[in-house]
Amino acid sequence: MYTKTLYAGWADMDFNSHMKNTAYLDKAADVRQMFLIENGFPVEEFLHLRIGPVIMKDRSSTSRRWGCSKKSR
Repeated sequence: MYTKTLYAGWADMDFNSHMKNTAYLDKAADVRQMFLIENGFPVEEFLHLRIGPVIMKDRSSTSRRWGCSKKSR
């Protein structure tokens, strides 16, 4: 399993100090890019091959809440 430690920032929070759904999806996109880069597919390689990743669907579900400046994996 691929894991990364991320931090929830101030802009990721809603008015109730819970992480916004869009912030989860943004973090998922960041981790997806990190995975590709670390496994030999930086953006330059996609450009060279004239291909790119296609995301058909993102889905999120939460089992716990993140607070501001708390880290999670």
